[in-house]
Amino acid sequence: VPLKSGTFPPKEWRARQKAIARASEILTQAEIPASLAAAVPIALKERLESRTDFGAQAIEHADIALREHIASIATQLEGHQATVESQTQAVAKAEGEVKAAEAELAATLNAQIEAENTWVDADSAVRDLKVAIGSFGETGEQLDSELMASRTSLEKLQSLVGRFEGLRASTEVQLMDAVAEVPKDVSAEVLAHKVEDMAAQPPADPPADVPADSVESEGHHAVSTESSAA
Repeated sequence: VPLKSGTFPPKEWRARQKAIARASEILTQAEIPASLAAAVPIALKERLESRTDFGAQAIEHADIALREHIASIATQLEGHQATVESQTQAVAKAEGEVKAAEAELAATLNAQIEAENTWVDADSAVRDLKVAIGSFGETGEQLDSELMASRTSLEKLQSLVGRFEGLRASTEVQLMDAVAEVPKDVSAEVLAHKVEDMAAQPPADPPADVPADSVESEGHHAVSTESSAA
């Protein structure tokens, strides 16, 4: 380089001074001995043919120190690069673990939400079943009451039918007796009038424990109950 070879033109002495200052700064960073750092700027100001052996050796030692410093920096850079790559891989691995953890958390939350929804549905179904079970008692009592009423009405109807059959049999016997008492020479017209008169007579009174007006109403009630049951 022009600075080391001393080939800077005289008119570019300002550029040479800047280059010498920069070289001194770099050599200071290379941690060379103070005596060498002081001798190098003086030797660099001299032309190559004017340099003393001391100046030439100072520049040579400074050049070696500078090359070693650059090599050390390169080694440090390589080490830093390896560290950066290792840290980059660690960060990528950590990001992957974070994403996996987030996915697992999301799946857990979804499962929890589904479980809560299932529990709500089950709780609602249980409440509905409790209400239905509670209504079974009332419905059963009502059905039992209606069944007892139907049985009572049926028994009353059967009793009325038995009484009716008895009245009808009694009336037939009376008619047969009346016909037997009629002389054989009585005309058919007289006999017909006699039968009509007997049929027009009111039936025997029902027993005292069954009112006459309740007979008809119970009969109608029983008939309507059997019709509804049919």
